[in-house]
Amino acid sequence: MQALVQKKKNKAKTIEKVIVIDELRQEFKLEALLKYAEVTRSTFYYQLNRMKETDKYKEIKKRRNNSYLSRKQRKINGYRRITMELHNRGYNINHKTVSKLMKELGLQCFVRIQKI
Repeated sequence: MQALVQKKKNKAKTIEKVIVIDELRQEFKLEALLKYAEVTRSTFYYQLNRMKETDKYKEIKKRRNNSYLSRKQRKINGYRRITMELHNRGYNINHKTVSKLMKELGLQCFVRIQKI
């Protein structure tokens, strides 16, 4: 139950609250859980349905280990190069989506420091 209400620094995300509420709703009333977690009913059902959806970028995420996402095991291309490579391979994807997916997967472009 403490996972539902936490201090500001360790504030639980809505999706985490929905998962906990979904598990506890067999034992307690849904109204009480929603009120305790400070989540509205519409938000609860929206997040619940969103968790059931399939990931439309699943195939692109699977290919993250390919050569166009990782170079020399340590360097990763930036979102611009990855977007261009995905376009060359036939994927129609926006650069903002590529940037978002890189953040989700924990991929980061390392900037080379110029030597003076």
